[in-house]
Amino acid sequence: MPYKIIGKIVGDDGYPIYQSALIEELNNKGVQIASVLSDPETGDFLFHALSENSVIKVSSPFYKEQTFTAKNVPNQITVTALDESIINAKRPTVNKTGLVIALGVLAVVAFTAVALQKNDNSKKAQAQPKASQAKRLPAKTTSKPRVTPKTVTV
Repeated sequence: MPYKIIGKIVGDDGYPIYQSALIEELNNKGVQIASVLSDPETGDFLFHALSENSVIKVSSPFYKEQTFTAKNVPNQITVTALDESIINAKRPTVNKTGLVIALGVLAVVAFTAVALQKNDNSKKAQAQPKASQAKRLPAKTTSKPRVTPKTVTV
């Protein structure tokens, strides 16, 4: 009955390695009987060995090979690089300084726009009464004023 092995291949930084790893079962002469590749994005793999005592070899270019018996394969296999100059084993960290600066500049621009808008509105409000007073004044007429006749009794 086949022995089911489920696991994950990661680098020494805890992240999946950038490529697929080869998981293979070897016979007693060291010849490959069966093999499977891990998922390059997640590092996950599923393998069926012939027995729990089968020899399982995990390998990937530029990484050190590891050998286990099928029953002793860990759920997460950590592989180490052969040479640090070939593979950068550390993932870059995200630098959020640029994001903070951009958000700060955006906030300053927004506050300035609001202040300028308020300043413009107050200038318009001061200018409006003068214009409205001009509308309220009676229009100048060039015709003679009307005289109403008065009746006088003697």
